[in-house]
Amino acid sequence: MLSQRAITTHHPYLKEKFEDSFIEPAIKHDDTIAEIYGKLEEIDTKGYFTGTFIREIYHISKIARFNEKRAQIETEIREILEHIRQFKNKKSGANEEIWYRKGVIASYGFILVAKPFHPNINAYTKRAKKRLEKSITRLYVLGCNQERHFVKRVIKAISRIPDYKLTELYELNKDYRGEKGGIGALFIVSSSGENTDS
Repeated sequence: MLSQRAITTHHPYLKEKFEDSFIEPAIKHDDTIAEIYGKLEEIDTKGYFTGTFIREIYHISKIARFNEKRAQIETEIREILEHIRQFKNKKSGANEEIWYRKGVIASYGFILVAKPFHPNINAYTKRAKKRLEKSITRLYVLGCNQERHFVKRVIKAISRIPDYKLTELYELNKDYRGEKGGIGALFIVSSSGENTDS
């Protein structure tokens, strides 16, 4: 997926050759690859592939690498992918549970930042505190490129909440609206006891 994105961006004339030489043969060898690849492409349209999915896979693989949870990694990966797909396609007024996932190995939640008509950072810090109440140990704060200044103010405000530790501030290839660019932040709950390396 990342190779295809790099080729499409920097060498678009090679995209078809790459797909014919690498992706198609892999699908012919294992037809389940097509379904998984399609789902990864779907979440990539809103920046969740590199913004969340890869980070969560890396995180759970570190936690479960040398213990009994290792046998559950494949199930966790599939469930994370399905959760992110459902979250990406949520309707306004969606159930509160869609905003986070508690898995066997780890948990994460989302806050999407959009600058309201009357900017109110407190609304976002309240949401961050609600994720704490749900025992969510990793929090993704995702915002749009054109609202970058406001998003950074929200991130700074959340970083002042005692239980949260800002571990990463990163650029998104696409934001949650599907527009180019965006900004993301990953917080971990400092008292969670999980491996906090990001």
